[in-house]
Amino acid sequence: MATKIDSAPTQHMTRGCVRFTPGPSYGDATSALKKIPRYLFRVHAPSTSGETSLKSVVSRAALCGHAGSDCDIFSMPPDEAAEMLNCHLRGWARDGDNLMSWTSSLLFALQYALYRSIMPKNGRPDDPSDIWIYILDTRLLPGGSFIPDVALLDEFTGKDAARTLFPELGLPNKNLELAKKVCRLCVQCFASPTPATKADFRFASSIAQGCFGAEDEWALPMTAALLSLRKRPINDVVIIGGFKALFSDQEICEHNLDTFKTFPLDTHPEIHQFSNIIQDLHSDYCTRGLDSVIATAAKLSHVPSQYQLYVNPNLSCSS
Repeated sequence: MATKIDSAPTQHMTRGCVRFTPGPSYGDATSALKKIPRYLFRVHAPSTSGETSLKSVVSRAALCGHAGSDCDIFSMPPDEAAEMLNCHLRGWARDGDNLMSWTSSLLFALQYALYRSIMPKNGRPDDPSDIWIYILDTRLLPGGSFIPDVALLDEFTGKDAARTLFPELGLPNKNLELAKKVCRLCVQCFASPTPATKADFRFASSIAQGCFGAEDEWALPMTAALLSLRKRPINDVVIIGGFKALFSDQEICEHNLDTFKTFPLDTHPEIHQFSNIIQDLHSDYCTRGLDSVIATAAKLSHVPSQYQLYVNPNLSCSS
């Protein structure tokens, strides 16, 4: 395990630096910008998010070419900022994450480096020889380059759009009821369809992947189950679009209703909703497959006559 002191000149360090610029409504965060230790440490390994070298620190968003890579978190809508912060601090990698974490504790950095050498990620732990601890003199950077995580938590806690997925669970249960409480929730949440928002889908998929991993067979059904806690419209465009973006056609094809063994006589509304979502995904998959066949047939119909194929009743072909 190697340790390097980053002593790059200021002019190289500030190029492309995204600074924290909280406005007047973030008074406490503004004062927190002045409470940055002189020395900070960062652990970098092949499996860590982003890229760190002696010349630059590049976020995952910048590496992915994400449109918001140079966006200050305080200029983002509060719900999006809260969601990004939540995923970042939990280690749930997202392409739009433009935050890079440092620590003032050398003890924590050393222990985290050892942790990365024994904790498998992407199938295997990092080789100790590939793990680096960078040390930075923060005086080399302009004000606003760093902010304590606690300051961000104080500003954005409670603003995460994720809380809107099923806020009814947060209501007090004064009488300590169970069955009656569940019945009331069913009435409240399944009375009429509620279209899913992109924030709803991001939250559901974040929990599923955070608990089971992006490649695990549980991620798709658990995402669908979380979205099924509320009645959704048939063929919800956000839900279908989200699954298509996150999962392959093969994964969607493998997760059909037969594999889940749901039963029409089940009286739980969330079970029916789950079945509907899985059925919608499969219908969309089949429709896209049929459209592809039709498109291919349409192209063949425009082939010059000398190259056309003719099929006789015996299914033999001649040109």
